[in-house]
Amino acid sequence: MSSVSADISLSPHLFARMENLKLLRFYFNNNNNNSSDYYYYYYYCSDNNTCQVHLPEGLEILPQKLRLFHWDNYPAKSFPTTFNAECLVELRMKESRVEKLWDGVQDIPNMKRIVLNGSKQLIEIPDLSKALSLQELELMGCINLLSVHPSIFSLPKLVTVTLWNCRRLEKLPGWCEVKKEVLSEASASSTSSCSGSSHTSRSKLQYLNLDGCVNLMHLPDSFSNLTTLKVLYLGGCIKLDASNLYILFDALSSLTQLDLDQCDKLYEIPHNISNLSLLESLSLRETNVKSIPETIRHLPRLRNLYLTSCTVLRSMPRIPPSLHCLTANNCKSLERVFTPTPELLQQHLAFYEKEYYIGGTVFSFRNCPNLKKDSIDAIREYVKCCNEEKRSMRDARSVGNKRKRH
Repeated sequence: MSSVSADISLSPHLFARMENLKLLRFYFNNNNNNSSDYYYYYYYCSDNNTCQVHLPEGLEILPQKLRLFHWDNYPAKSFPTTFNAECLVELRMKESRVEKLWDGVQDIPNMKRIVLNGSKQLIEIPDLSKALSLQELELMGCINLLSVHPSIFSLPKLVTVTLWNCRRLEKLPGWCEVKKEVLSEASASSTSSCSGSSHTSRSKLQYLNLDGCVNLMHLPDSFSNLTTLKVLYLGGCIKLDASNLYILFDALSSLTQLDLDQCDKLYEIPHNISNLSLLESLSLRETNVKSIPETIRHLPRLRNLYLTSCTVLRSMPRIPPSLHCLTANNCKSLERVFTPTPELLQQHLAFYEKEYYIGGTVFSFRNCPNLKKDSIDAIREYVKCCNEEKRSMRDARSVGNKRKRH
């Protein structure tokens, strides 16, 4: 549609005789299909797309054999009421004007991907309990989305859910609601309790992005059943009550990345964070955390710790030897930090050699006026020694590799 020079108006019966149509695409060239680039697209490109294809009388018919439906800036409020989406494998409607997809439950056993990024009129997601093949659900920038149907967190193959910048979203469904909606009547009657159910093993969710959900109030305790979750982004959830994090930390042992930036109601990190034994990156920027628990040193894989602008943070305990990047700039109340030791240096280098991590060690404490100079000097010396030793190790590896090639 980037090449269309004039607006096009389509008949509501345009597709009536296209019974065998399987692939339908109305797309913009500047709309990169890679969702990782959607953040750039959302902020810088979306205003360039005018709705050049119009449906002034709506859309009455879509072919029943459609497998790919890709229509950027889809101009209607929903699908035709007669449309059966049973054959659909992928649904892509970025920047659409859709308010809801359909009423009730559609039998969509082949659906693998739903992308509605930037659909600013979208209010609700339908019951997806029969989308048993769904792997990805992307709803970035759906700023008027009010609720997420409980069915999504029970889907057996769903791996990725992205709700970035869904500003009006206030809550997410709990696991008990999921079972009530999804299980058959007979199954539900035998698993009415919220705990100890075999159903809890059904979720395969690995990636959940809630960044920018500024009105999200609470994460259900039952999210502890998302035991396969690897990445959880909660940055900018300024109203989120983080008091139940300790419950989640007891169960989410697969987490590798946790982002809690700008969670204004985050005042402390639970001591059982040590249960997150696979955690590699922890971001707490611009939170109201006053201290970091001593147990953080028991995170054997933690490489990155971001504490910039934690203005009430007063102390920093001993770090795990795996840590390569620590930023604590603008921590204006910070008074006490760990003292680097020769033992920590040796453990850090041993981790580096074992993991073959390429990057250097970076610790930054800029604009921390209450931190004593001798503490800063000790950390700088530690970082200097780390990077000198790493440079020597890299040189030795390079020489060894050259000898092997010859």
